[in-house]
Amino acid sequence: MHFASSLGGNWRDHSLRDTYLQPDQMQRLWQVYQNNVAPLLAVLHVPSVEIMVREESENINPDPAREALILAVCFAAIVTIPPDQCMALVGLDCEKAIQSYQLAVDQALVRANFIKSQNICVLQAAVIFLLCLRWRGDARLVWAASAVVVRVAQGQGIHRDGQSLGLSPFDSEMRRRLWWHICLLDMVCSEDQGTDTQIQPGMFDTRLPHNIDGADLDPSMTELPPEKTGATDITLLIIQCDIISELNWPNRRNGGARDAQSTADREPLVTTVANRLEDRFLQHLDINIPIQWVYAMIIRLTLSKLWLYAHYNKMASHESRSGWTQAACDDAFQAAVETIKFTILLHTNESTSQWAWLCKTYKQWHTVAFILAELCNRPITAETDHAWQVVTEIQRQWEQDGSPQSVMLRKPLKRLMQRTASTRAAKMGISPRSSLGTEVK
Repeated sequence: MHFASSLGGNWRDHSLRDTYLQPDQMQRLWQVYQNNVAPLLAVLHVPSVEIMVREESENINPDPAREALILAVCFAAIVTIPPDQCMALVGLDCEKAIQSYQLAVDQALVRANFIKSQNICVLQAAVIFLLCLRWRGDARLVWAASAVVVRVAQGQGIHRDGQSLGLSPFDSEMRRRLWWHICLLDMVCSEDQGTDTQIQPGMFDTRLPHNIDGADLDPSMTELPPEKTGATDITLLIIQCDIISELNWPNRRNGGARDAQSTADREPLVTTVANRLEDRFLQHLDINIPIQWVYAMIIRLTLSKLWLYAHYNKMASHESRSGWTQAACDDAFQAAVETIKFTILLHTNESTSQWAWLCKTYKQWHTVAFILAELCNRPITAETDHAWQVVTEIQRQWEQDGSPQSVMLRKPLKRLMQRTASTRAAKMGISPRSSLGTEVK
């Protein structure tokens, strides 16, 4: 299970530095990380790591914790680049490079004594590693390893707010960024496997990070600068974690007590949260700036997914659809199709291709399932033909990407795809294979 199963190994005689930490290569991969990863995952204080990378390049103060962090940065960079760039950067084909650097991070975490370490760099390394490994690794193993990360974070006290512990503003803020990335990791891994999250309200008191760029933080500062209104490198995480707190976890405002509101009646809550986030953050994003367009798309698609999930459960909680107007059903169906079309655009947009790797890890399983279920009940029309083309296109993309998908959700979805194809074929009087869609327009 990657580093979690390698804890008994002895890697101390193996030289990671000679093989993986060549100065020129390290600098190139660090630049890729800053371009492709840092705008999406604000785990690290980039100015501090810049110094660390330079010192490692000059072999100054070599340390297992720093080595683990830099190797995690290198691994993250490699999984985000197109295969044709990998050979030029590290001299290996893409799959070989990913496997090689994955093992190197494994070894480095063991050398740094991950389980017992009180060094925040080691925990940062593990979090970056797993968030990026979701894209190119076994989702079930990442899910299991994420549970270990949660326990290690608790062992380091990251689940307690640094300000309450008397820590400096800088340390407090970096711990907040780290803890909430761990919450995000726990959430997405749990969604992959269809399980509850390990982290629950009441387990922690770490506050959300402030909306401040990492470049404006400094270890010597005595107070934090004012929060910004527009986008910063942490805005995406703040919004994602606000959504987790309000919509995915039980109601935190009641001291962690489980929300009495049923899942089937959560549509108004999703709408309320969406409106609040629109007022506070989304309206201030400049969608002409590529990375801010990505932020807006990720958040709007997340909210759409949650609204459709609540809507579908509400429909499913009734014995029949008789209590629903056809207009309401049609609106939900059209919204679901539009959600998948924008998901495809997010995956394929050339101007934001360097960040597509993370976008592709957010699978719209429930939205696709909703569309397929509706297609089984709807007649053959131009609208349903288009919807079928959209879902077959996203399925084709998932297969083409080659990224491991959750078995828990992949198998039922595949069966639903086959059932829908058969149902549509029967309605049209043709072979199921002939009902497959083509390219989405």
